[in-house]
Amino acid sequence: MRQYIIFIVSTLFLFSCTGQKQDNTTAASQQDTLAPPQVTILADLPDSLHPKPSFWMLRPNPEL
Repeated sequence: MRQYIIFIVSTLFLFSCTGQKQDNTTAASQQDTLAPPQVTILADLPDSLHPKPSFWMLRPNPEL
């Protein structure tokens, strides 16, 4: 049984390295175009879109 497992593992190891090498130079030569991040100035937002303040100091502390 042990020899059978060693045979299967060695066979898989030998055949896993016999594939043809792929040419990845065309994929690497193409450059991705990325859009610059959008900057949002909070002072320029209308009142409806301003972040809501959370008064965490007024909330009860968690019980341990």
